[in-house]
Amino acid sequence: MILSACQSSSSDDDSKSEEDNLRPVANAGNDITVQSNRLGTLDGSKSYDPDGDRIIYQWRQIGGPTVALSSEQDETPSFIAPESNDTLSYQLVIDDGKIISIADTVTITIVSNDPSTDPGPSTTPDPTTDPDPSTDPDPSTDPDPSTDPDPSTDPDPSTDPDPDQTPIAHAGEDMAIEGAQTVELDSHLSYDPLGETLTYEWQQISGQLVTLSSPSTALPSFTTLNISQTLTFSLIVSNDEYVSLADTVDVVITKTIENDTPTANAGSDQLVLGNDLVLLNGSQSHDPEGDPLTYTWQQISGPTAALEEEHSDTPSFFAPESGGEIVFSLAVSDGTTTSDLDSITISIDPVSELLIADAGDNQNVHHNAPVTLDGSRSHSPDSTPLTYSWRQTGGSSVILDSTSTVAPIFTSPNDNVALVFTLVVSDGVSNSSSDSVIISVSDQNLAPTADAGASQTVDGDTIVTLNGSGSYDPENDELSYQWEQIDGPEITLSSSVEQMPTFTGPAEGAEVRFSLVVDDGSLSSVANATSITILPVNLPPIANAGVNRYVGSQSIVALKGKNSYDPDNDPITYLWNQTEGPSITLSSTTAINPTFTAHTDGRLVFVLTVNDGELDSEPDEIVVNVGPIPATNIKVNGTGITWGASYPSGNNPTCTGEVIEQQDCSLGRELTHNDNSDGRAGFSFTKFDDDGVDTDNGATEWSCVQDAITGLMWQIKTGGNDTIGDEGLNDADDNYSWYNSDPSSNGGDVGFADSQGDICHGYDSEDSSTFCNTQAFLARMNAEGWCGYADWRIPSRKELLSIIDYGSEKPMVDTDYFPTTGEFIWSATPLALETTSAWGVYFEYGNSFSIDRQNARQVRLVRGGYE
Repeated sequence: MILSACQSSSSDDDSKSEEDNLRPVANAGNDITVQSNRLGTLDGSKSYDPDGDRIIYQWRQIGGPTVALSSEQDETPSFIAPESNDTLSYQLVIDDGKIISIADTVTITIVSNDPSTDPGPSTTPDPTTDPDPSTDPDPSTDPDPSTDPDPSTDPDPSTDPDPDQTPIAHAGEDMAIEGAQTVELDSHLSYDPLGETLTYEWQQISGQLVTLSSPSTALPSFTTLNISQTLTFSLIVSNDEYVSLADTVDVVITKTIENDTPTANAGSDQLVLGNDLVLLNGSQSHDPEGDPLTYTWQQISGPTAALEEEHSDTPSFFAPESGGEIVFSLAVSDGTTTSDLDSITISIDPVSELLIADAGDNQNVHHNAPVTLDGSRSHSPDSTPLTYSWRQTGGSSVILDSTSTVAPIFTSPNDNVALVFTLVVSDGVSNSSSDSVIISVSDQNLAPTADAGASQTVDGDTIVTLNGSGSYDPENDELSYQWEQIDGPEITLSSSVEQMPTFTGPAEGAEVRFSLVVDDGSLSSVANATSITILPVNLPPIANAGVNRYVGSQSIVALKGKNSYDPDNDPITYLWNQTEGPSITLSSTTAINPTFTAHTDGRLVFVLTVNDGELDSEPDEIVVNVGPIPATNIKVNGTGITWGASYPSGNNPTCTGEVIEQQDCSLGRELTHNDNSDGRAGFSFTKFDDDGVDTDNGATEWSCVQDAITGLMWQIKTGGNDTIGDEGLNDADDNYSWYNSDPSSNGGDVGFADSQGDICHGYDSEDSSTFCNTQAFLARMNAEGWCGYADWRIPSRKELLSIIDYGSEKPMVDTDYFPTTGEFIWSATPLALETTSAWGVYFEYGNSFSIDRQNARQVRLVRGGYE
């Protein structure tokens, strides 16, 4: 039963804005221990309302054998402790007329009296040890012997009183009166053997509750109800050291015949929150004759609310989460007549969706085991401190040590049962929706569950922690752990039996797997596995700025960073800086192969640093010396022919005699510089590698050849296996149509940008930069920085003819330096103005002719040289 007491609120309270009203705080006092059959007192005096509103107290017993309170409405009600060793629990809720508090709980432990401290039966004082007679009561004031209690119950006069004897309580004689009168209880026959001053404690122990004028005086009074019943009161007296045994008195009341209609009072309207425990209070209803009333509450509007103890004067219900307005009516009856209806309106604010109550995970527990509920995962969006309200909503009743802590504890019953608990949290302004947890109580032991933790990705050479903390036992038994590696390179754990062992990941990286089995002392779990991906330790990238070089004045030079790399194959970025020499401007400081124009002779120093996204490389330096590259006085090569014609006698293989003067064999380098060490006959070539550095002429791999006579540097083609594009951009099998969009040099016709489609490396019909024409190929090779230069061009017809060796078998070129020549090579020279043809050189026979520009033929690039 829910008990309540009401104090009236002031007009100031009534006028206060409901929105500004703060929730009152209930405090049921500290847990206490009381001896059986002794008086115990509850203490709600520390409860308070933050706004200073007057409050209503409502006590309710929620555990232990039923024990009536002296008042269920006072802030400090008392009770008589029962005989047996038991635990009592009472819950206190307070109400300021608008909002009710969260319930608070107090626990009372009852202990039996220790016989060694029992004062035993009282005795009559021994005159020989009586205190000063002058202090004895006046005999004339002794009570009438006719009213003296039964002599058979008096103390044995033959025994001498002890100075430490306890006082004697006398509650007076039983009385018989009519209803609706004021009655005075009489304790004047109570006494103390030592004559010490007594204190009095009256307690009603049966009958419909009445209010004593003062339960701590010798002669308290009360007004009887107009009903036929017997009221029983208990009296205990005490001095400074000892407490008497209890004495009782019966007051037999006979109902008078008169009867008027009772009046129902449903209490003041209330403003509450969704999920609040709402207490209705009809205790101010009354009957003119004091007849006992019966109560009939009925909901007449609003969302459905289920009343608990709907026929009591103080029923309760939990406010719906959805909020709204509920109206109840109350009628009371004295058994003969029924009152008019009175109503009360309960305005309910809905729960907040931002507040989350989490009652924790369902649990399986053993009989008679301590169980801890867990609301710690409940939260508010702005981390506002929360208050907690737990209630049991299913299963056999158990007693929580507190209903308002985040993790209350109870002892599971000795039955197989499912207990349900519901949690609501509040931030002081709103309540949350409720959340429930099921505690299954059983004597059956279930196997635990292993949880090896989530998969991880970690860096090598770091400490890695395995995490088995998610493993659990349904009955919360203590677990033991067993880890085992099941895959990957052998790893040494700090411990195989800890919940969270560690190891150091290998620097080179790895994929490893571990399994975990847990044991509750009786049963083992199924193994659970986790994977650990260990990333290799990140190594710094390596910058390669190329090798030092000597380049001709006015060359367009390409720096080559393409040989830089990252040991982990991470993508890298580039950063170039000039540190010495005449200032130049790079085409880009972040490109792989930036270019610059060598407009000033001198020594240039550049530094390259690369980065893999985390680490910088050590800087690498390249020196580029800029200056003139000399050529011989002969500006064009000879023909390569080392013999002359001597008509009519035939050829002169020695190229001597007057008759052959003015022929090539007597005028060209074939005669004066016929040295085959760097090219056949009068030719003189130097091989260069991909970085633009000259190599030994016996090298088996080279990318460019420079003609020492003309100063021209020529592109050397790669491979030649009749498969288009498989050797990359420089593939000798690739063919190109003639195309030049520059009107100053194209002879009045641009040619063909994409006449034959996929006939070269990297062709993409959607990307004009990959089309197979001479101009696109030239742009791609300069972007590549072939042999360290970006000033490559299509050679003129004259320049192509300068490497023809007419003294060779076909192809007519020195194949020791030009191994993949091709048959017809495009030149940059148009046939004539406004024609669609252009010149090329046919190296099979050393002749030159023109063809239509849409034809696909090979290209060999050239750079440098002198006019």
